[in-house]
Amino acid sequence: MATAAGIAAQLGDEREVTVGDRTFPLEIVSADRRSVDTILAQLNAVPDGAVRLVVGTTSPGLRAALERRRISWLDARGVAHLVAHGVDRTFGQPRRLDVASARDRPGLRLGHATVRAVQLVLDGALEQWGVSVLADRSAISMGSASNLLHGLSHLGFLEAVGVAPHLHFEVRDRAGLAEWFLAQPAVRARRARAEAFVYARDPLDLARRLARSTIADQIALSGGLAAVVSGAGMTAVPTARVWVDPTLDLVDAIDALEVDSTSAAPNVVLLQDIGRVATLDRRVVDAIPVAPPSRIWVDLHDEPRGEDQAVIYRETYGAF
Repeated sequence: MATAAGIAAQLGDEREVTVGDRTFPLEIVSADRRSVDTILAQLNAVPDGAVRLVVGTTSPGLRAALERRRISWLDARGVAHLVAHGVDRTFGQPRRLDVASARDRPGLRLGHATVRAVQLVLDGALEQWGVSVLADRSAISMGSASNLLHGLSHLGFLEAVGVAPHLHFEVRDRAGLAEWFLAQPAVRARRARAEAFVYARDPLDLARRLARSTIADQIALSGGLAAVVSGAGMTAVPTARVWVDPTLDLVDAIDALEVDSTSAAPNVVLLQDIGRVATLDRRVVDAIPVAPPSRIWVDLHDEPRGEDQAVIYRETYGAF
């Protein structure tokens, strides 16, 4: 039995919710690894009179759609919006879920180098970080690593433990860090780009073709194509995102990848990886080079239906 603001929910074999002296059936719908359209379609099939509750890790788009339809949601990060016969109220700290308001959090600005450092923290390589370890693994200066760790601690995402020279920082709120990170201008800053086309039967065939190139060790696939390679993406990928090492010219990369430069209906976009946010910590999955998970998640937001894809990828990968 759970209660809040005059609402009592019974979550046993008989799922029901009581508002005042009235009791209604409670229909719980999972948000995890599902698109907004799929969730709304299931909700539309719920009988009239039942209180509908969506639970799981919810995207901003899903929450907005639910609130427009006056449907309750409970996010896995500890925030809920309850709507039930006269009650319409949010519980918890909505700012943790609000990417837009995250831009207003003070005290820390990221550059290209510190972007890749935060990605290391998000990807869960370690649960605790010392200044020298982060500086070494992300190839940034000791001063930048110290400022970053103390800044993230000040924002509440990390917790400082111990004192120098044994001071380290433990991850306290990885989900909140991810939402804050996504909102920072440097994270999704525009890069030099080139567009191209190459025939492929399907996304995996395209990924394998790119991975067979002579510059496979200087690229990293990201976004929807990398999600497909990782087993956590949609079946259709209109445009493949390929990050290219900053030491390699994009024109030379097009030649090495054996793709045709075009601005008419391209299916490959090459991005110059200034800051090495994708290529420094790239992974190899079935002989295919892909960006680190946090970069794949960020890049998904810039693709068609990207918010839904990002939710599915994040839930499947399970790191943050």
